[in-house]
Amino acid sequence: NGKVWNPAIGFFPKEFDYTSAIINTGNSFRQQYGLFEAKVRFNRNFPVNHAIWLVSDVMLPHLDLARAGKKISVGTFWGNPNAKGGVDKKSDSVSRNKYGFDYCIFSLEWTRDKLTWKLNGIPVCSSTQGVPQVPMYLNINSSLYQDADGSVLPAELEVDWVRCYQPAVGK
Repeated sequence: NGKVWNPAIGFFPKEFDYTSAIINTGNSFRQQYGLFEAKVRFNRNFPVNHAIWLVSDVMLPHLDLARAGKKISVGTFWGNPNAKGGVDKKSDSVSRNKYGFDYCIFSLEWTRDKLTWKLNGIPVCSSTQGVPQVPMYLNINSSLYQDADGSVLPAELEVDWVRCYQPAVGK
């Protein structure tokens, strides 16, 4: 049993066939700028989505350190979802066939002016747009965006380690 959100009536109880989880550092750790790294392994169980991402007290902007669905993607999302034009994003993805079986190190270098994502030390995406200017906290989660028939479960997101480095003072 869990709860589902409906804007008209708020949260209401619902019975689900499966559960998922999220771990976050919202109450214990937030950081603005620096280097964020995670050594993780995603299984290949679509429609389960696994993610390591950063967000503040509002949903936008947010940064995907790594998100595994049909592909493995990284990116930044910003803007106003209620405004004309909606959410802006800058993202890129790599094939799950190449990176879906073993541990990989995903990293994000976040400065005042630029975001750079790397996979096993190789740059895969960068952006000077949508660079957040607020402290953010980490989320690690698995979720279902559509029904699963059970044949792909249980799904696994294995986290070996997560490291966050602050920039040197004055940088």
